[in-house]
This record gives sequence, C-alpha cells and structure tokens, in this order.
Amino acid sequence: MNYKNITEQDINFLKGICGENNVFFGEKINIDLFQKQLPKNLFMHKVIVEPKTNKAVSDIIKYACDNNIPINPRQLKTGAVGGIYIDMNNINKGIELDDEKLNLWFR
Repeated sequence: MNYKNITEQDINFLKGICGENNVFFGEKINIDLFQKQLPKNLFMHKVIVEPKTNKAVSDIIKYACDNNIPINPRQLKTGAVGGIYIDMNNINKGIELDDEKLNLWFR
C-alpha cells in the first residue's frame, strides 16, 4: 500500500490539534528516544505528536485515515514505525489494550 507523504499542511493541521509545542518533525525529533527500539537508519517517523485529550487522539486518527497516512500509537515504547507517531503518555484517562486483536480503547 502506498501511503501519503507528510506535508506542511499536515504538520499545520496537527499543530492546530495538539499545539505548536506538541508536534515534532524533521530535526525537532529526538531520535535518541528511539535508539533502543530501532537502529537510527531505520527510523521512519515523519512527525511525532503529543496529544493531551482523547478528542485530539480521535481527530488525529480520523485525519490520518482520511489522508492515507500511517499512524502508530506509543505508550509502551513499541518499535513500530510509521508516518505519524502518537505519543500516548500524556493521556491520563484509562487506556485498555487488547493484546490479541491489537486494539486500543480510550475512556
């Protein structure tokens, strides 16, 4: 499957949802955060977002789906890679993970 490349328009949309200081791309991505999971030459995330609310997470996922952009949620520091990396550590509400079906639920 061919995914859409992240554009400046996408970055601006994500900033509108998460705030200027919660969207990281290009040289703003601290690759050392992922050093244990991935060799540096395999790092493929184009943008990292740190949403603060469940609504923001929902809006990011809907936008990514509507625009054919891959997403990867991050709570347990998995080594998955993709276009938008959603750092879930700032979501303080309950999160339920179904390990068999690989689904996340937000309350």
